[in-house]
Amino acid sequence: VSLDRLTEEGVEPAASEDDFTDWVCANCDKQGVIAALGRLDPLYGIVLYYHYGEEMSAKDIAELLGRKLSAVKQQLVRGKKLLIKELKAEGGLRNDD
Repeated sequence: VSLDRLTEEGVEPAASEDDFTDWVCANCDKQGVIAALGRLDPLYGIVLYYHYGEEMSAKDIAELLGRKLSAVKQQLVRGKKLLIKELKAEGGLRNDD
């Protein structure tokens, strides 16, 4: 399944957290991911960084940032979609499959 099709249909290319991480690692270079995170709205970028980079739970992130748990969970979902779009738009993907 191509990334284009998944993105157009609003489906994330990974069903679980581990799958999402595996997908990013398999399709993106580290510098591209770091650069893409820096271009995201900080609302999403910081949540993604803490969750994937620091391996913090959504609950811990919510407490650290003073946000509701439900808000952090939604920001993770939206942030993953935005990160994929950003990586694709800036050529940060190794391939388009």
